Amino acid sequence: MGRWADEFNTVGGKTDEVRKRFERARSGIEAVGREQRTLVTSLMTWCFVGETHEDYLTRLRRAHAADPVAGPFDAYRADVEADCIVGTPERAADRLAEYSAAGVQRILLNHGLFDDHQMLEFFATQVFPKVEG
Repeated sequence: MGRWADEFNTVGGKTDEVRKRFERARSGIEAVGREQRTLVTSLMTWCFVGETHEDYLTRLRRAHAADPVAGPFDAYRADVEADCIVGTPERAADRLAEYSAAGVQRILLNHGLFDDHQMLEFFATQVFPKVEG
C-alpha cells in the first residue's frame, strides 16, 4: 500500500481506532519515502440524524426494524451511537469534527433509510453548515 495507494478508506470504528488505522497506513507511506499529502484518508460509516433527539430515535427505530440481524434495539442503538454520525445536528457535527481530528479527510455516509430524502436535505442544511473546514 505504501508505494501505490492514493486513498486509504476504513469502515466504521471509534475515533481512536480510526486514528490508529490511519497511522499504520501513513507509516507505510513514510517507509517508501512518499510525501504524506499523497495519501487521502477516508471513513465510511452510517448516519441517522433528526431535528430533535426524538426525530433521530424515530429514524433509528425504522432502521432497526429494517435490519434482519439487528438484535435488541438497545444494543443496536449503543452500537450505532458508539461510532456513527447520529443524533441532532449539533451532535452529528461534533462527531464529524472528532473524526476530522482523528485524520479523516473524506467521509462516506451510509444512509440506510433510502426513502427518507428529508434526512439528506436535513444533513445538507442543518449539519454540514455547522462543520468547519
